[in-house]
Amino acid sequence: METEKRKNAVCTLAALYVAAIYGCIIAFFCLIGGDTPATAANMLVLCLPFGLALISRFYIKKNRDRISRITLLYSGILVKYLLIPMYIAGGGLIALLLLLIFTPVVIMIFVSPILIAVLCFFGWIYMVGGDIFSLAYINKAREEGVHGKGLCTLAKVCQFFFAADVISMMVLALKERKCIIPTAILALLFLFGFLGVLLFIVAMVLSNS
Repeated sequence: METEKRKNAVCTLAALYVAAIYGCIIAFFCLIGGDTPATAANMLVLCLPFGLALISRFYIKKNRDRISRITLLYSGILVKYLLIPMYIAGGGLIALLLLLIFTPVVIMIFVSPILIAVLCFFGWIYMVGGDIFSLAYINKAREEGVHGKGLCTLAKVCQFFFAADVISMMVLALKERKCIIPTAILALLFLFGFLGVLLFIVAMVLSNS
């Protein structure tokens, strides 16, 4: 049986993981900006998300039968939703780097692809680290017969792809009838964002035709 202590512990670990990632990003930009010396303590901050991911994995595995499905759902949703700003900023930065390839600055032809690869790699690693909570929920939901085998398998695969991981958790949350308001708001934002990008592309094509 789940206790309030275990419920709070899982949600706290999820929140700490998100906070560690944003702290890691800030520390990284401070290091490359030269404002902060590359001491052992600062380098340790960069590794903090990985340590928290391992701790979360160990704790969930140890208390697997004493943590409820809903707690795991809330924790997975917490991680996925709160990391969206990071992925939006990262996607914008990648788009900027792609544009810089076509500028007269020759060095960006070589630097931009490297920076894009680094951003994609760390973004993917952070996403997979947060999958500990969502995958634990999916497994628990499958065992309890809440979701079918096909849906759970598809949701597991989606956890390893940008955007698809968030969308899959949105679908599962709505199916559980949990986090309905924030999920509905996020779905509308996704829809408006998609329509905005589509209209921008159409406008660009028409202006060049």
